[in-house]
Amino acid sequence: MITLPRTVRDAILEQAQAALPYECVGLVVGKSWETARTLAIRNVAEQPETAYLAEPLLLLNALKALDANDELLLAIYHSHPQGPATPSTSDLREARYAVPQLIAVPGTGAVRAFRLTIDCFEELAVAVVP
Repeated sequence: MITLPRTVRDAILEQAQAALPYECVGLVVGKSWETARTLAIRNVAEQPETAYLAEPLLLLNALKALDANDELLLAIYHSHPQGPATPSTSDLREARYAVPQLIAVPGTGAVRAFRLTIDCFEELAVAVVP
């Protein structure tokens, strides 16, 4: 189960809404879920309406900063502007990090979490806390 701070959920949904009609992407980072915060990263996918690709230099710099600040990569998030809040084939194909993937659908306010592998996914329960 993921205990997602309401501020993090709200930040993800706000970014997803602002990115419409494109997908947004970012990281959830912190020393723990209780101190989690979001880091938005620019989506440079060729077809950002239906895919995401975190801008490589921004992603690299964000990951380096985590080490310097003694923080963890807690999750990666992105949006599906038209839904559903489940992993797509390309999400599965592109999964690279052993952290939960959060998928947001701005129109519904849904944020769901998944553990992804190259060929399947497992949903993780999400509890939103104040």
